[in-house]
Amino acid sequence: MKYHRPEQFAEAQKFLAQDGTQPILIHPRMDVEPYPAADAVVDLSRLNLNYIKHEGDVIRIGAMTTLQDVADSLVLRTLARGILPEAASLTAHLGLRNVSTIGGVIENPSSAVDVMLALLALGVEMLPMISQAEIKVPRLSSGGSFTAYTERDKAIASAANSVNPATTIRKTQFQTEIKFSCPSSNARASLERVARTPKDTPIVAVCMLKDQNATRVAIGGVGIVPTLVNANDPQSSISPLADFRGSVEYQREMVAVLMKRALQRISIG
Repeated sequence: MKYHRPEQFAEAQKFLAQDGTQPILIHPRMDVEPYPAADAVVDLSRLNLNYIKHEGDVIRIGAMTTLQDVADSLVLRTLARGILPEAASLTAHLGLRNVSTIGGVIENPSSAVDVMLALLALGVEMLPMISQAEIKVPRLSSGGSFTAYTERDKAIASAANSVNPATTIRKTQFQTEIKFSCPSSNARASLERVARTPKDTPIVAVCMLKDQNATRVAIGGVGIVPTLVNANDPQSSISPLADFRGSVEYQREMVAVLMKRALQRISIG
């Protein structure tokens, strides 16, 4: 396997355009062999993509920004009751937070459920870090837009592949950052979760953000990846699947409980 560490973005794009080349985007649940099918990897650490910027009414976060930098950000702590730093601090231990990146989380949403929920609630547009076209790959596979970690997730991926076994894609563009509009100073947010321990990956989690007349709710643990739901009727927006963590009935009940907790916390102000 070839290893590239470019210092210019144009050079990185040239490498990433080559078949079988993947960027190194670390997330909290990396496999022992994270790039088994890659012919080459591209280290993006010298491209100055580790930043958090507040420009006008927009927040921009570089793809290589670590989860610990997000957790420590004074800028982000002032927005929506610091929901994003709170979520980052709940994701993995300190060592992993110092190497895991926002780009890695976007490419592998199941790796950091809390962070993904906060990003969705804040209104981040979830574009893949790598735009792709012209390579044959399974429609749902590890290393794609998400990683299947549980047997339930693998079964879902297998079923989807049987319907659409492959699609033609090719990497063409790398997203250097994510961005979202700043919530108002009156915005309130709450992240509620059920887990085996306070720092464990949540079994079910709900993130709610209420800003002026708009409310966004994102739920994790009831599908392959965290997703936005209808804030007025979240139960109709989810399709839980039983696994070792809980039955369908348990997951739906926890969604109802966590929604109540989120509403109560937000109403306190």
